[in-house]
Amino acid sequence: MLKTKVGSIQTKLDRDQAASLVAKGQIAGIFNRGVCALWFDGGNLSAVKKIWAIKGEGRKGKPIALTLSLEELIPMIDLPKLPQSVQKFLSSPDLKSKIGSLCFIRAPLRDSHFKLIPDHAKSFDGGICMIQNWDSHGHTPTELFLKKVRQLGVVHPAVTSMNVTGQREIVNQEEGVQFCQDHGIVIFLKDPQAQPLHIGSYTILTLERNGIKLERDGNIPGKLFLKIFGLPIDFKDAKKPNYPQLKFPDTLFKNLTGTKVREIILLYLKGGLDV
Repeated sequence: MLKTKVGSIQTKLDRDQAASLVAKGQIAGIFNRGVCALWFDGGNLSAVKKIWAIKGEGRKGKPIALTLSLEELIPMIDLPKLPQSVQKFLSSPDLKSKIGSLCFIRAPLRDSHFKLIPDHAKSFDGGICMIQNWDSHGHTPTELFLKKVRQLGVVHPAVTSMNVTGQREIVNQEEGVQFCQDHGIVIFLKDPQAQPLHIGSYTILTLERNGIKLERDGNIPGKLFLKIFGLPIDFKDAKKPNYPQLKFPDTLFKNLTGTKVREIILLYLKGGLDV
């Protein structure tokens, strides 16, 4: 079996090699701020089938998450299916500075974009077509990786956590290397600058007719998104995180909302705050 190459997401040469592999229908393993992830071309059915094979039978046929920019995503969302308050939030000119790189967003897809999105990136809630997406704005090395992926012609870059379905996400970088080796994944990019205490998958928020619902609590606690959105969030049926959440002192966010909350979160994740 071919030995997995280990590189760094902080190094351009390694990022470009990983992007090239994704553009050719291969899978790239990357440590993405707290969790090991598998990146692939979501518009390439062969690549998607490789993901299903790696993740196991429990993952087969389930929708994938895209990694489009918010500028691409927002025009795809069927805004009239959302409350006015959520529509107003999504129209914020500084939206990327409020939620970029912090969470996955699930939202209803406009009919006009239905045929433009791969079938395996769609799910249905009560007959409404939904898509799930993560915007990388705010995590520079991943932004640069995705920029290269797009330059190489990938229209629907996608990501999933590195694990066999039903098992916990891999958050240890050495275990990520071994997972890639075991599953024939050609490359794994570590992040030597990662905050070691920040582990776990990303928070998932669903935007729907009744407002905002926490789908999965993640490495950034869902309660912080109350301050970011400035809107009610339904926490009732949220899936709990598989790993202990990083403790954000409440004093960090006193009297702060929106973009300021995100700024503090990102600084804290980088170890740039002494508290």
